[in-house]
Amino acid sequence: MEGISVTRQWRVGRVFVLRHAGMPFDWLETFTADADLLAVAQDVLNCEAALLDAIGGQAANSVRSAVRRGSGDRLPGLTNPRARAAAEEWTAATRRFELAYAAADAAAGDQLREVLCRPEVGEAVFLSNPDAYRNMLVPFLSHEGALNSRWRRVRRQMYTYVQRFCAKNETVSFFGPMAYGTAGETTRLHRQRPRIRRVFLSE
Repeated sequence: MEGISVTRQWRVGRVFVLRHAGMPFDWLETFTADADLLAVAQDVLNCEAALLDAIGGQAANSVRSAVRRGSGDRLPGLTNPRARAAAEEWTAATRRFELAYAAADAAAGDQLREVLCRPEVGEAVFLSNPDAYRNMLVPFLSHEGALNSRWRRVRRQMYTYVQRFCAKNETVSFFGPMAYGTAGETTRLHRQRPRIRRVFLSE
């Protein structure tokens, strides 16, 4: 059987589907860490680097282990005055970060609740997963007091729904295709250009 030569000719259609997230991305930006929290975190890293630089020898490994755990009260005894001073600064910086992070986490949780209270968000969660609406969203919005491990897990799950609604552009699920458009007469398909691979991170 003789070989068959196949040639493909591609043309760009004039009608296209416009994909974008169904809810405003601005809602997600309210959960980000502010400049003050980032500055406190950077201070911890600077103090950590100064501490590890001040110690030496075998003590470095045990100090690194305590630093990774964020355990200032578990630092080994340091005889070097410079290392002791650096350890005190690192411990104080760590405590400041813990307080700042707790405040920022509480504020982000309150902002998440405000977004989850929006009728359109509740509708999207219900139509996407009725069980998540009944067993997670509604109880979470009515919960009062501190969050234990169970409620923190529920909060993370609800955040992923908001992230999906505000940042994922998909043509299926709750929203479907957002809109349609028509290209102009000069639209062309260029195949000679180098390909670019884009990677997006998600939680």
